[in-house]
Amino acid sequence: MRLKKGDAAPEARGGSRSGRGTDGLPRLGGIGALLSGLLFLVTVLYTFVYLARLGLSIEMLDQPRGLLPWIAANEGAYLGLWWIYLASLLCLLPVVPTLYRCTPAAGSAIALVGAIAGLAGMLVGIVGAATNAASASALGPAYPAADEVLRAQLVVLSELFGSLQLYLRMFSDVLVGLWLLATGLAWMERPARWRARGGALVALSATIAVVVASKSVGLFDLEPYLGLLTAVAYLWIGTILLREAYVDPSHKTT
Repeated sequence: MRLKKGDAAPEARGGSRSGRGTDGLPRLGGIGALLSGLLFLVTVLYTFVYLARLGLSIEMLDQPRGLLPWIAANEGAYLGLWWIYLASLLCLLPVVPTLYRCTPAAGSAIALVGAIAGLAGMLVGIVGAATNAASASALGPAYPAADEVLRAQLVVLSELFGSLQLYLRMFSDVLVGLWLLATGLAWMERPARWRARGGALVALSATIAVVVASKSVGLFDLEPYLGLLTAVAYLWIGTILLREAYVDPSHKTT
């Protein structure tokens, strides 16, 4: 059946929905975003509360001679940090196609580019987290029993893997920021409530850009605050998607 001139077109990609709570993708994406937001919060608390009580400090992350002995004594706790972070990224994977589907047809091209960037960013982040976990589990336990020559080599390897993981994480943040920017711009082509949401995503992507740029040039390090901000943002996105999944299509007029 063709739409006559003046008929309302579906708001989101994928067409109209037949009834309340019949679309599983927004529910899946909403649950994934909520879980990811909660895990990001857990990551922040785990780092600055639990690991700090075990003696880990932010400065130690850039000092392998202090970090490696600490990892040797607290290997399980340290690896737990990266497994939680890895889980948070895995939970984000279904969010990308969900947000892409929730964009208007007019914004489909930029949203598609953003979705590709978002998936790539999460995959890069997963590789970075796995790299850090693998290198820590290999280098940390070997440090206490090593002689001075071997310790020097372990320090060099730790610095190498640490730098690699840092660059992967920053590249991941840039790609995720592009995903949020593209999605926000596409949402701003929708009715009023979606334009406000799109503006919030654009602001978040700008914040990510500032944090990454400042850290890359050594100006200041706001990455811990970014983790807290993105946690809140993903919880907010998850709430939006779950609300959209359970609202009757006939009521989606604004």
